[in-house]
Amino acid sequence: MKRFAIFLALVGLVFSAAAQKDRWSFHVGYNNAVGSFARVDIPNNDWIFISNTSIKGGAGCGFDVGFAYRLPLGESERYGLIFSADMLWTELSKAVRQNMTIEANNARSNFENVSVTFPRFINVPILGGFHYEFGIGKNANMFVEPQIGASFRHITDRSAEFVGATVPVVENGVSMYEYVYRDNYYNSLSFAFRLTLGFVFKEHWMVDASYLYTGRQIVEGYEDYRFSTNQDLSSPVSGSASFVGGHTTPMFVTVRFGYRL
Repeated sequence: MKRFAIFLALVGLVFSAAAQKDRWSFHVGYNNAVGSFARVDIPNNDWIFISNTSIKGGAGCGFDVGFAYRLPLGESERYGLIFSADMLWTELSKAVRQNMTIEANNARSNFENVSVTFPRFINVPILGGFHYEFGIGKNANMFVEPQIGASFRHITDRSAEFVGATVPVVENGVSMYEYVYRDNYYNSLSFAFRLTLGFVFKEHWMVDASYLYTGRQIVEGYEDYRFSTNQDLSSPVSGSASFVGGHTTPMFVTVRFGYRL
């Protein structure tokens, strides 16, 4: 986290120094996780996507919002440096959400109360690179942007609550009438690069497509839990335990629409 704060401060200085010129652009769009987004390399697959068999690790699609600043090299607008920051919010895939919902529904017949919270992925890539732009028509330009930098990743909590069992659930030899847990995931920082191909219409309106790779990251954190071996839920046992899951290799294809000043 300290390394990310230092990196973010340096990027902030770059943006502050560049703010005297109107070369800003803002964009929103769609992202889709691709490839081995969250392939898990532990035998039991015992972390987020316990019921998932997809090499995408259960990741689905989401949205992308961000901004960028172009710094021309010399007097030409065709060549320049590009600095950008985005936030990508990615949901679980529909198949994984359905599987987790089915498991929760199957448990409802034995518990008075069952609730499940799905985790989501948040990635914040902060990148710098080269911008090259050329005309393809009277009111249209085409541009390409290779960039490198770092990506900050956060996984929202996963939780489940099973309370009021009519018949105790036996797990690891323990009969439980209640089991509640919340998985908390540590943040991570990794190398990232992006290749973008886009178009500018009437000097301001933009559309682009890009491939974003955010590096190999390990999934780890801690779980807060509570369970009771008594039907009246008296004298529950609670605690916290750390866990280390597999590695993820987040990769995204994004389509964005924007406006530049």
